[in-house]
Formats: sequence, C-alpha cells, structure tokens
Amino acid sequence: MNVEQPEISQAFYSMLSGQEDVYQIVSDTGFLLYVNIVVPDLPGQRTDFIIDINESDEIVTTLEGTSFVWTDFFEKF
Repeated sequence: MNVEQPEISQAFYSMLSGQEDVYQIVSDTGFLLYVNIVVPDLPGQRTDFIIDINESDEIVTTLEGTSFVWTDFFEKF
C-alpha cells in the first residue's frame, strides 16, 4: 500500500493473519514518522508482531512486540 501525504496523521486498519503487510512512503522531504500498532485487549491476544522500518532498502529500526511492554489504551471513538 502506498501511503499518500505521510505528514498527515492517518490510521490504517487491517486483519494481520500471518502474511506481511507492506506500507510504502515516498517523500522528497523529511518528516517525523510515528508508528503504532494496536491490538484488542482480549485474553490470549497476539502481540508477537514485528515492524521493520526501512530507508533505501536498509532496515533502520525494528520494533518487536515480544520485547515491548504493552499498555492498555482506550479509544473512545
């Protein structure tokens, strides 16, 4: 999926079912990237997600759900 206007806050919803989802951002200007993944607060919910952030085909950072301390978050919308 190509992300248009990455400098504007956006939310993408998807069912993560074992296949990787790829979101591509192409920008001529720099910007701060904020990445967040939210899962339902249900018993036995998977949190073993891995997010690789690449720049010019090189991984610049990896976020690993298994080593992250997940916190409860209530979204009233």
